Amino acid sequence: MVEGDVLNQDVLRRAGIKQADALAAVTNNDSLNAVVAHMARTVYGMTNIVVRNYDPRRRPLHETLGCR
Repeated sequence: MVEGDVLNQDVLRRAGIKQADALAAVTNNDSLNAVVAHMARTVYGMTNIVVRNYDPRRRPLHETLGCR
């Protein structure tokens, strides 16, 4: 387990994002989950990403960022 700011790339690297096969963005903040998923896709080239989204009004944001 790695504790830290999920938007900090050093934290993501220490957590093993470069070697990971998938990412689950499941914080209690839907917008943050979308941003983390987008960063994982664009910066690290990940394709297996799951994003938690409780607020259906945020769906357009997730779709714009390539999250489903």
